[in-house]
Amino acid sequence: MNVGYLCRRMRSVLYIHGMGGGVDSRTPKALRNLRRDLDIVIRTYDFDPAIALPQIESWVEEVKPSLIIAESMGANYAFLVGAGIPHIYLSPALGAPARFGSTRWLFHLAFVRKSVAKMFPVRPGERQSLHFDYETMCHFHEFSKLVKAAVKEQALARKSGKGDMVMAFFGRRDFYRKSGIVRIRQWVRLFGKDSVHLDNESHFWEKKRVRSEMLPTLNKVLPRERKK
Repeated sequence: MNVGYLCRRMRSVLYIHGMGGGVDSRTPKALRNLRRDLDIVIRTYDFDPAIALPQIESWVEEVKPSLIIAESMGANYAFLVGAGIPHIYLSPALGAPARFGSTRWLFHLAFVRKSVAKMFPVRPGERQSLHFDYETMCHFHEFSKLVKAAVKEQALARKSGKGDMVMAFFGRRDFYRKSGIVRIRQWVRLFGKDSVHLDNESHFWEKKRVRSEMLPTLNKVLPRERKK
């Protein structure tokens, strides 16, 4: 068997994790177990969007993925990279950057920074380090403008039949719907009902949910190659 040939033929999927995620995130691990024929690439990017966006842009250029999968906060970056590449969004939190940006003044206060840090504890392993400081929140304010413009542009392109393939997966019991960080109705209005898959789960993605809800779409976008 020519192993080198197989490695060159393996298609890549770039996975953009959510806030506090990283190399040790559960979802890409589940994907690797379910689709061993794909190279699932995940790297930990910086929490500050001014640093993170150039990182992710360089990874897209390097990896040249056949598909981009983005989860939660990572969806915001996915809208800004990979033109012409199919995108799958898991619990896209498109309201998060604007929420951070609009409250940036509060992060001058030490007790606010400490309170938010307690709300989002970092899990063990190789994961994104979270730092809730005023400067970073200002960067989220500017970043939210970029995302808003990109979402609008892609929505208009889709309506004209020229947009990239996009599919979003949402859970009816997603806690972040209450705060407007996750907005299902907005997505439907922008991209249409045919771009949405809705289940009765929460914001997070366990292996069982990946297999039952998202895997069928992944298999359509990147069918398993027949062995010759």
